[in-house]
Amino acid sequence: MFAAIDRVRQIANRIGQPMAAVSIAWLLHQPVVTTVLAGSRRPEQILQNARAADLSLSPETVRELADATEELKRRFGLNQCMYSPAERTPIR
Repeated sequence: MFAAIDRVRQIANRIGQPMAAVSIAWLLHQPVVTTVLAGSRRPEQILQNARAADLSLSPETVRELADATEELKRRFGLNQCMYSPAERTPIR
């Protein structure tokens, strides 16, 4: 699990963006995701999270993030929401 987190951190560092912003942006690039709920402890985190919606990731970066999280997706399964249909499209 920590290897995936480390890999996402490396990708975020490479593209010069905070890890949280890259994670939010990646989720928003998923066709099955309509909204992302993100918490914050400080006001600047709220701004950072909001700016993540405008962060454009290259198709290569989206693929790289998907690959980095593949182990987690296998471990936790495709359908974490009890309200989602079983045939839900997996996050890529």
